[in-house]
Amino acid sequence: MADVSKEIMEKNGLKADDVAWLVPHQANKRIIDATARRMGVGNEK
Repeated sequence: MADVSKEIMEKNGLKADDVAWLVPHQANKRIIDATARRMGVGNEK
């Protein structure tokens, strides 16, 4: 999930500041945290 999210952002020229909310459909908190960290998106989003 983290790799794909980062790849999508790069392909579309998006930065962490462009993301208002990260709403993952994932039950594993560790994966959610890793995805947000790799995307550069803070926990407040």
